[in-house]
Amino acid sequence: MDLHNRRPVLRLIVDEAHYYFVDQLFRKHALENAYSLRHFPVQVVLMSGTISPAAERFLTEQFALHQPCIIRSHSSRKEISYCRINPLENTGACIEKIKEILMHTHLEPEDRYLIFVSYMDEGERVAHALDLEFYHASSKHHPITETERQARYNRWISGEYIGLIASSALAAGNDYPHVRLTIHVGNPYNAVTFIQQSGRAGRDGKPAVSWTLPRHQSNSIQKDKIESQYGDLSGTEVMRTFTHGSNMNQCLRLVLSQFTDGVAHDCMSLGENTQLCNVCISKPVFYHDKSKLCLV
Repeated sequence: MDLHNRRPVLRLIVDEAHYYFVDQLFRKHALENAYSLRHFPVQVVLMSGTISPAAERFLTEQFALHQPCIIRSHSSRKEISYCRINPLENTGACIEKIKEILMHTHLEPEDRYLIFVSYMDEGERVAHALDLEFYHASSKHHPITETERQARYNRWISGEYIGLIASSALAAGNDYPHVRLTIHVGNPYNAVTFIQQSGRAGRDGKPAVSWTLPRHQSNSIQKDKIESQYGDLSGTEVMRTFTHGSNMNQCLRLVLSQFTDGVAHDCMSLGENTQLCNVCISKPVFYHDKSKLCLV
């Protein structure tokens, strides 16, 4: 209000607006009562690549938006090939699978890869096993200074380490263009975070791969009053379907796009130059080549 009194504020832009509902329980003191920002007339712009139709309604109410203009496109990234394997027993099995994936991955000098974990102890173990560094937020049991955290990121960018273990602290905002590979160890907590993490790959527009290595036991789901009223805003149930669903022969893009866009897009519907998921790539595919219909 003091700033507005000195010089009128005309526009308030909130980037990565999905954090408002994904992290609200974690940062409740900072992420509640968004309507309190509306002390004076000002245009509010909310930006994110992972806002579902249900989340639109929630954010409209929470930020007291009046007749909002919503601009959206489909969330599917054509340059990313999604790959999911059958659930593994433990972290050790995930580490062995990561080594196998890396062995068969060709990287150019500028290329990097990211391995995401859901638990801090797991991140430390994977980092030690692969001789990599672990990028994460500071906590009581896993303290790290901001200087050291930035140094780890810089060593990854510079190529001193071409791979980096990361928590959700690197889920959004990292736009290094040449990430060729992301790997998710265990069961991602929700679809919003998973899409943000896998979306770090292929930002140069070139083909990239997103691997998911689920565990046998899916994450328990805590429903709070927000999700009870508005639905699965962050996509916890969606992620459980993605990793442990009954229809494991379904295109991996379908369940994600149905959640984020309200309309399901499979690999085939996105047109040419789409990198197929490992479910679609194993199926017979019809395509039209000049005057011939081919089956591959």
